[in-house]
Amino acid sequence: MLLNGLLMIATFSVIIFSTVYAIIGYRYFYGPLYILPPVVLVLFLNHKGKFVAAQNTYLTFSLLIISYWCYEGRGNGNEYTLIALATTATLICDKRSTVVLSNVLCAVVFVLYKIYDSYTPFTPDPVINYAIVPNVIMLNTVAVISFQIAFFRDLAKHYNQKLNDKNVELQFAEEELKLSNTELNLVN
Repeated sequence: MLLNGLLMIATFSVIIFSTVYAIIGYRYFYGPLYILPPVVLVLFLNHKGKFVAAQNTYLTFSLLIISYWCYEGRGNGNEYTLIALATTATLICDKRSTVVLSNVLCAVVFVLYKIYDSYTPFTPDPVINYAIVPNVIMLNTVAVISFQIAFFRDLAKHYNQKLNDKNVELQFAEEELKLSNTELNLVN
């Protein structure tokens, strides 16, 4: 459920980014759209009940696409989306080893990109405002992480309320049982 929600937000975000990039004349305006085919595949796998395959597909393709975005859109701040991917992996994966592997891979890609970026001359695209675009991508990353936190907070509240309701029912049943036992003791 969380993964599907994140995919819908990602789809909405990339359509907005691509549209804005096309309007301002960015030559790689189609770059964000690369995420859409894996989104469709993940939604299909989730629909078929292949949840682990959907998670692995999401993590693998997202890491590959974000790595490419870092290279293609240098200076845009695309590397910040690795933070959102790492937190997503932490939330959607059941196995701790998968979470650790995903987070390590995100960190490795981030470090490799930073090394590449520091040693390879950068030719800015004159159409891109490099003072604004990285901030927009960072804000988008923060929005995704905030959505994840809010979703899990609401989920925790929901299950806490259900647990409290069951405790009240249990206390009521215990009181009825005590009353029944008292009545049985009086009869005997």
